[in-house]
Amino acid sequence: MAAWLLYRLYILIGNAWTFTTDDAYITLRYARNMAAGKGLMWNPGDFPVEGYSNFLYVLIGAASYKSGLDPVFVVKLVGVASLVLTCMLTFAIARRWVGPLGALLPTALLTGYRGTTLWAVSGMETALYLCLGLTAIWLFMVGCESAQIGIRPPRAESDPDAPRWTLAQRHDSSVFFALCGGALFLAALTRLEGPIFGIIVLGSLVAVGATRLLKNRAGATENLKPIVQAITVLTGTFVLPYTVYFAWRWQYFGRFLPNTYYCKANAPGSPWTLLGWYWDDAFLLVLLALVFPWRKIDIRATALFALVLAYAVLLYGADTIVAYEMRLAMVAFAALSILASVSALSWVKHAWGAIPTRAAALLFLFTVLIWQGELPNENKYLKDYSAKYAKRMALRAELGKWVDARLGPEDWFVIGDAGIAPFHTDAQIADPFCLNSWRYTSDEMDKDMSIYVNWVITLKPKMIAVHSKSNRTLKPRREYGFYPKLVADPRFEANYKLTKKFSPGSGEFHYWIYTRQ
Repeated sequence: MAAWLLYRLYILIGNAWTFTTDDAYITLRYARNMAAGKGLMWNPGDFPVEGYSNFLYVLIGAASYKSGLDPVFVVKLVGVASLVLTCMLTFAIARRWVGPLGALLPTALLTGYRGTTLWAVSGMETALYLCLGLTAIWLFMVGCESAQIGIRPPRAESDPDAPRWTLAQRHDSSVFFALCGGALFLAALTRLEGPIFGIIVLGSLVAVGATRLLKNRAGATENLKPIVQAITVLTGTFVLPYTVYFAWRWQYFGRFLPNTYYCKANAPGSPWTLLGWYWDDAFLLVLLALVFPWRKIDIRATALFALVLAYAVLLYGADTIVAYEMRLAMVAFAALSILASVSALSWVKHAWGAIPTRAAALLFLFTVLIWQGELPNENKYLKDYSAKYAKRMALRAELGKWVDARLGPEDWFVIGDAGIAPFHTDAQIADPFCLNSWRYTSDEMDKDMSIYVNWVITLKPKMIAVHSKSNRTLKPRREYGFYPKLVADPRFEANYKLTKKFSPGSGEFHYWIYTRQ
């Protein structure tokens, strides 16, 4: 079954490989400038702006440039490798409660969802973040098992499906907590919300410590010793390094949080939108997780539940752009896959006690494979979607190269969808879609698009790419409200002339290039 899951994943990755999302090139523009010695900059010479939220991926991209490797291939390969490791981690975590065959169930659930594959090959940090986060959680679990912190004892060794804790029994728990802290630190460098893993880990230890203290004040010193030791190790390997990093980036960029946060905070529309999308995809897993057997709940299970709840809070009101196919909730989805699998297998065994655990696991595994078994349909979707998206990306790349041949590094170029097109030019880029525009989120502008449009006109950029919904008639796209306001400004018509169109021939993404007269 494991071989089948890997084969299925290989096929899915092959069909989705051509998909590289536009936002991945934002990270790589920062990486290119960093590798070239121009600093961690969007526009060299301008005020620094933190238009990314994946610092570790910037470092990986910069290292690729320095090594002479193709950075796009490298970040995609890192994503795929991370997904393979994630499959191993879901198995290892589920193995704390169920047998080897049953532990494959969450991997089947995770890899059977097309968004998992899509974001692994996208060039984004999604798969790496998931891998690092689950690595930290697994090491935390093993450390707690070794130190006997907040766990329920394993079943009898005579049970062939009993969890095996031999790794934890051989080593001092400090080793696992130290490695856990390192993984927590890397996860925090990979995504803005990465510290949530550390908060859950440390919070879980504090909660167990408080419970022990309330139950036995007389033996507090001895009872709390392993917990204090674990927290001390995690402080040295996670809290202190992250504090240094946070202080550095605050000093470098001059802002408490990345510009991406200020752009996406208070997103328009219903704050429940993302949660609604993800509920549609994962409602069955949520229901199964809610009936997780009470007798199996300990610090390990509560850590997984805490991840799900944390993301339910974090995603409330989050921006929905580039958030489809569970991208922002992949961590919660993985945690739900584990909890739901353990819950389902436990209840099947409870209801059909005469059926061996392995038979029950096999039954559920085949059920999931049948449920997700429309592999040809998934392959077709991934292949068609990736090919269609790649066509759009090729057009944007052509646009970027055309602009680069006509602009110098001191010239300004205005374009939304500031990914692959700016990646292919050294020109100064004004990003009206906010992510890489510190001016738009500054106190002076306060995300007022009218003020930003006036700034763009006053800037006198040499070229402006207007996004149009039509190739024949200029119909400015309305994202963020920039293009309608720009085109309506009489100074735009008076000073700019249409010089080139980049169009796929159909669809609603066309680029009209205007040059200043």
